[in-house]
Amino acid sequence: MTYPNTQLFINGQWQDAADGRTLAVNNPATGKEIGRVAQAGKADLDLALAAAQKGFETWRDMTAAE
Repeated sequence: MTYPNTQLFINGQWQDAADGRTLAVNNPATGKEIGRVAQAGKADLDLALAAAQKGFETWRDMTAAE
């Protein structure tokens, strides 16, 4: 069994963590590492929050029907 190595999805694009850190994904039955996922840090959080704020500025005045 394998798990795909996963990046962070920020501002519409997949990217590695800014500092390159990852976390292991382990099979709970065997304890064996089966893949890795990007570990978000402060820089990644800042990018995600900036993207969310930009989206909010665009969408906040739209009605539900739009």
